[in-house]
Amino acid sequence: MSSLEENEKYLDSVKGKQAQFSAQYEELSSNILDGEFVKGTIDTGTGFLGLLNALVKNLHTIPTLAVVASGALSALSNTGISNVKYALPYSMSTVA
Repeated sequence: MSSLEENEKYLDSVKGKQAQFSAQYEELSSNILDGEFVKGTIDTGTGFLGLLNALVKNLHTIPTLAVVASGALSALSNTGISNVKYALPYSMSTVA
């Protein structure tokens, strides 16, 4: 049996198919990691984190927003969305 036949037999085996799959996966991973998309995503994320850091540091915006969001969620959970209809004035609840 020639080495070409041996190679074809190996490539058609399960181990051969796994090796082909692994090689394609490694090439794809290399192309993605070396691509401009990943670099752009990291740069965008870095800029966004820098902006958030500046807001928190200088304006204390994030903690304020967190308190407001927490209060709103607390109010909704205490009232219940289904009970909002009954909290409206009588004339408004008859329309709904």
